[in-house]
Amino acid sequence: MPLVERQEQLNAVSGAWRDTRAGRGRLVLVSGGSGSGKTALLEAFAEEVHSAGGRLLGTAASFTERDTPFSAIAQLLENSAVPGTVADRFRRMVLAVTARLPAGGIDPADPAARNGHTLTALLGTVLAGLLTLADVAPLCIAVDDLHQVDAMSLFCLTHIARRIRRAPIMLVLAESPQAVPAYPEFRAELLSQPHFSRIALHPLSEKGLAELIAEHTDPATASEIAGEAYLSTGGSPLLARAFLDDWLAQHASTPGAAGHSFDQAVLSCLYRQEPQTRAVARAAAVLGRPAPPETIGQMLGVVPEAVTRAWRILAAAGLADGDRLRHRRISARILAAIPDEERRDLHRRAATALFEHSASPDAVADQLVSAGWAGAPWAVSALHEAARHELSRGGPSGPTPTCGWPSTVRSTRGSAPPPG
Repeated sequence: MPLVERQEQLNAVSGAWRDTRAGRGRLVLVSGGSGSGKTALLEAFAEEVHSAGGRLLGTAASFTERDTPFSAIAQLLENSAVPGTVADRFRRMVLAVTARLPAGGIDPADPAARNGHTLTALLGTVLAGLLTLADVAPLCIAVDDLHQVDAMSLFCLTHIARRIRRAPIMLVLAESPQAVPAYPEFRAELLSQPHFSRIALHPLSEKGLAELIAEHTDPATASEIAGEAYLSTGGSPLLARAFLDDWLAQHASTPGAAGHSFDQAVLSCLYRQEPQTRAVARAAAVLGRPAPPETIGQMLGVVPEAVTRAWRILAAAGLADGDRLRHRRISARILAAIPDEERRDLHRRAATALFEHSASPDAVADQLVSAGWAGAPWAVSALHEAARHELSRGGPSGPTPTCGWPSTVRSTRGSAPPPG
């Protein structure tokens, strides 16, 4: 799919590349929520680098290698453009350095931990190899998913960033926001460089979604469904493409296809987040209704400020709108993906938090019934109060979650301690 509402950002990266080709090294950080199109932007820029005769060393970090020292730098140097002698020497030095590292690794922000002749020589080898490549043609080093890069590679990247200002080398990094960024000293070092610039990718507008959809439908149809797409996706390119895939499948009468792509995209966005951010999304799905940060914070054992930070990150990924999950399909998919025992525990915690924050009896009872639990001293009276409240309104016209309270009390009274 084409880049939509990203030309300004692509122009900014291209401008930095022009400076680099003129011998003025540049450091660029591309930031945006998960699924915002950072990788697509880097891929489009890579084509420009190749067409201009430049050299590109690129890698995408992974959480599976976050604890492996030098893994990201090693991937960069495995490129065929890197002289074999440089790569071989680097590998030997990595073995020597890692053999001296403590079991838990080191903090690259700690000067005492960075001292050592072998590590200094390793950094010199990496930088010398990059400068050699840049002598032949302007060089671009691209690192995607910076937030997943291992600590020692971050240290190497910082070393490189400080020394490319007067070399035809461009370092372009892409990251998603994190509730608790790892190694904030590294970010501070980047921001302090005079040749640094930041490029932000924002969610697509409704007009942008219509443009994206129009690539696969007629303009009238694109305009008609763009509003629904925006409500469902918040302008996330990843979610929008999945929304479009499902819409096309549904209107092509493909059996069972509708909804599958969007559901998978929701989980993809969710699993890219930090554990605490994922936990907030799951708690919100369990609650099934808006709740203040204090309530969710009590459920998860975190401060309200942490919940607020998580909501901002979820909103950047298109999963949330303010302090709630954006769409019922998103909430339903997240809820369905929670393992049964974990979901029941979250319902118990939700009931406790709602009760202690003076929520309505119905809200508390719904959580107790969903948990199949009435083990707290206040649980039975809360269920009774919800039933009385239901009867005072004339009784339910059909089965409701609250109507299950008698069996809940009989089967689970005292079965588990209150969640702590």
